[in-house]
Amino acid sequence: MSVEAGQIVREALGQWLLSLQLSPTPDIVGEAPADVEMESGIPLSGPSGGVFNRILRAADLDRRDFLITNVFDFQLEKNDVRSITAPAPRTALDAEGTRFVIGDRIILPEYRAFEQRLAGELDRAKPDVIVPLGGTATWAFTGSADLSRSRGAVTTATRGRVGVKVVPTYHPAHVIKDWRLFHVCVNDILKALRESEFPSRPPQHARREIWISP
Repeated sequence: MSVEAGQIVREALGQWLLSLQLSPTPDIVGEAPADVEMESGIPLSGPSGGVFNRILRAADLDRRDFLITNVFDFQLEKNDVRSITAPAPRTALDAEGTRFVIGDRIILPEYRAFEQRLAGELDRAKPDVIVPLGGTATWAFTGSADLSRSRGAVTTATRGRVGVKVVPTYHPAHVIKDWRLFHVCVNDILKALRESEFPSRPPQHARREIWISP
């Protein structure tokens, strides 16, 4: 990044942009602020933030070295993205409308400004790799909220910051419900860190053979 390590920029909407170290590191993107985050103005500062900090410490990393933000800068009703959506129309949508379809629903027009705000934050940070936390954050960069196929896989953003590598992982709130996923998240973030060292290298997909009849 062009800014010096350690510089902190406070955004008008309470988001914090934490500059990266002079060596490349990924940017972390969650879904939306919860109660504690709305009060503090700091993404991932509530119970989920405590788990996230533990994940970083387990990877011998410091959250001050990352840009940490959310897809949405406002709290979702019941912390559910469905609260700002409606059933997607069955008729064909133009490119503008299709971009806001998530599963079988579509983001309501009055909530679509998140896209421009998030793109602006990432344009300023210029990350080499983005780590979306959870399905909604993954959707914001790939158009799919299905973590069953994308978790831990290195792919390329098709929106948000087109062309940048993306390594999705579970949201810390999900880890709280299933602690077996803790080290999965640690390994995913370490994988993203390794990928950030080679930003121009295309995603590498190992070829595997599965023998079902020896």
